[in-house]
Amino acid sequence: MPYSLQVASELLETYGSPLYVYEGDSLRQTIQQIAQSIPYPHKQFHFASVTNGNISLLQIFREAGWGLHANTPGDAYLGLKAGFAPPKIVDSGSNLRPEEMAQLLEWGVPTFNFDSISQLQQFGDVYQNKNLSPNLTRLRLRLNLPAVTGESRIGVRPAEFPAAVKIAQAAGLKISGLHFYRGTGTNATKAPKSSMR
Repeated sequence: MPYSLQVASELLETYGSPLYVYEGDSLRQTIQQIAQSIPYPHKQFHFASVTNGNISLLQIFREAGWGLHANTPGDAYLGLKAGFAPPKIVDSGSNLRPEEMAQLLEWGVPTFNFDSISQLQQFGDVYQNKNLSPNLTRLRLRLNLPAVTGESRIGVRPAEFPAAVKIAQAAGLKISGLHFYRGTGTNATKAPKSSMR
């Protein structure tokens, strides 16, 4: 929605520059359209806070019943500040340090998507030191399937699944699902060639 010069000037005078203005009603309508576009009754949507960490915006997603997808502990922290309950937060961070994993567990974040065997092993070590209940944590593996994802530098390949299961079991945990995240991790540096006929 375009703003008049007077309204824009008032907003800049009040909030300073640079300034981003969001239309809450338009966002709510879009969220509702997305939710209604998939008829499956058990669907769950999670907003990726890495795309925008504005607390007011995150609160709109929370009020709409969405969860939060966090790529960093900072993303999870913003979600908690916006009022998301820890069980509504899913962490898919890459290269998390042990202290970051520990912080997420202390905040009560229960769901983790791991993109490597080494990250899973590290999490198992941190988890055991925390002495938490296995029923409170859900582990998933980020799938690296070249036939689908293309050559990717991120993710766990099917051949690594047995090792992942053993690592989880050794920590008193289990793998409960797979995570598929298209958009990062590719090694491609050129657009594919296409031909017109």
